[in-house]
Amino acid sequence: MDGATDQALALVIVGNAFLQGLDIGMLGPDSASMIFCREVRFAGDRGSPGIPASHDPMQWFQQLAERRAGLKLHVVPRNDPAMSDIMSSGFANGGPRLLIEALSPGEPSRCWQPRWQVTGKLDERRIWTVTYDRVGAPSSWPETRPFREIEKDLVWTLESLAAFVERAAPSEAMPGWEENFRNARAALDEPPGDEAEAWPAGFLPSEARCLLRAARAGSVFGGMGSWNDGAYWGTSLAEGDRLSEKLFVLLQEAVTAVANSSFRGS
Repeated sequence: MDGATDQALALVIVGNAFLQGLDIGMLGPDSASMIFCREVRFAGDRGSPGIPASHDPMQWFQQLAERRAGLKLHVVPRNDPAMSDIMSSGFANGGPRLLIEALSPGEPSRCWQPRWQVTGKLDERRIWTVTYDRVGAPSSWPETRPFREIEKDLVWTLESLAAFVERAAPSEAMPGWEENFRNARAALDEPPGDEAEAWPAGFLPSEARCLLRAARAGSVFGGMGSWNDGAYWGTSLAEGDRLSEKLFVLLQEAVTAVANSSFRGS
C-alpha cells in the first residue's frame, strides 16, 4: 500500500477511535504512516466560525471532537484522460483522490485532501511535508459495498492473477508475483491476528482486519517495479491489463470499506 493511502487510512481509523473516546496514545512522528514525514498539518475552514488550521493530527482530532465529528475515507477516481489512476499511482499526489470527510451533527460535511511535498534533504529520512487541504466534496461518492461482496471479487481476481502469472509471465523476468498473489489470497482465509497498528487492538471488526491484510499483501502498484510495469507482454497484454485494473479498483474499495468500518456516526 502506498504511503499516502496508508496515512489517510490511519488518520481515519485512529481519528475515529479518539472521537469515540478510546485511548489511542499519540499518533506521533514515529508511527508507521508518519515515519517519513517532517510535518503533517491540516488547513482550517475559510472564514469564521469554523475549524482552525492544525499543526499535527492530535490537534486536528481534538478540534473535531469539539464538534462531535466522525470520519470517513473516500477514494475517488480522477478520470484524467491523459493518464489513468493506475499509471499515475507511482507519482507523488498521483492515483485516485484521497478525501477524508468529517461529519458533525447539524453541520455540512467537511473534506480534506492530502498534498505531499518534498521539503527535506534527499539524504534524510524525513523528507515529506503533508498538507491536508480543505476541499469541496464531489456531488456523489463512489458506491460502498459490503465486505463479503468485496472479498468475493478479490478472491476471484487474486486467484485469476496467480493463474495468469503461472501461464503468461516468465518467472525469470518478474519472479515472485505468483507467490505474492497466492499469499494475498490466503490472507482472506486466515483468522485475524494481533498485528501492531496505530489504532487500539480489536477496534476494527475481524472481517475488516482480514481484508486489510489481504489488501496490503495484494498491493502491487505504485513503483517502477510494480506488477503493471512490464510483467507480461504480447498476446497476454489485454488479459493482464484487465485483471490488473480490476485488482487496482478492488484494493481502493477494500481500503475504503476497512477505514469506514471504524465510523460510528454522532
